[in-house]
Amino acid sequence: IVDDNTIFFYDMRGFVTDNRDGGFNFGVGRRTYNPQADRVWSNSLWLDYDGGHVEQYLRGGYSGSMTSRYIRYRWNGYWILGDQNNFISSSFGDAPTYAGSSLQLARTRTREVAYSGFDATVGGPIPLLGRFGLNWDFGLYYNGAEFGKDGVGFLAKADAQLTEDVSLGVSYSDDAVFGANAQMNLAINFPDGRSRSILRQPRVHDYMLRSDDRNYRVATERYLVEDSLALQCEGTGNDISIAHIIPDATDGATPSGDGTIENPFNSLAAWEQLSDAEKSAYHIVLVRPGTDVTIEGGTYQA
Repeated sequence: IVDDNTIFFYDMRGFVTDNRDGGFNFGVGRRTYNPQADRVWSNSLWLDYDGGHVEQYLRGGYSGSMTSRYIRYRWNGYWILGDQNNFISSSFGDAPTYAGSSLQLARTRTREVAYSGFDATVGGPIPLLGRFGLNWDFGLYYNGAEFGKDGVGFLAKADAQLTEDVSLGVSYSDDAVFGANAQMNLAINFPDGRSRSILRQPRVHDYMLRSDDRNYRVATERYLVEDSLALQCEGTGNDISIAHIIPDATDGATPSGDGTIENPFNSLAAWEQLSDAEKSAYHIVLVRPGTDVTIEGGTYQA
């Protein structure tokens, strides 16, 4: 505390989730009260650690606000520090498929993505009800991530000052990433005596000691990522390479093809014209049934 109208503060808090994980938030900031304008300005920097997801995330933040008797503004920024996405589970298909010269196995992974973003609201006492300690706020917010869907959302809040030390708040948000969500919170300041007011607006100067209105948890979403893996030779770790031969070329046709499933060798002659080094690159030679070939009076399938 510098004087009655200026304070430097720190705020440290912790939380526990329903899966017995948790995290902490640490903030430092400065607040000033302008007695001529009857308003409080606040600016603070934050470090958030959230271990309540499958992975753990570290986030930086900034919070600012202006509170006066009839109007108030709030704005917050959040940015993920370090890894912002992690694969948390994987599953594989039952049967491999051919692709090029390799054998591919379908894979589905779940990616957990942590979001950065910002929000801004404007509000104040509710008309006719403000004298009873009821306030509302409306605003917009943005969530963004490198490996996730971005979205802009609408935010609405309402709070009631039950006593000078107890307040009850509700909020509603809706966006393209997380959908519609509603929350309720109860804030209690340990009193230094008996409450002197019930359902009344606090003095503007009282906001010098209020907590910042921000999101203290890291927002995450999960996405499915589908791809495939090439099967490898045991021991060497090299991808299994297959030479596909479909000997259906007519007599006299020019040998062609590159040995892939999409463009197989069109004859055994196409395979034989490869050098020994080129042949040794393949682990499997797969010859498919081709045209009928007559040799010395007998008919065979090449």
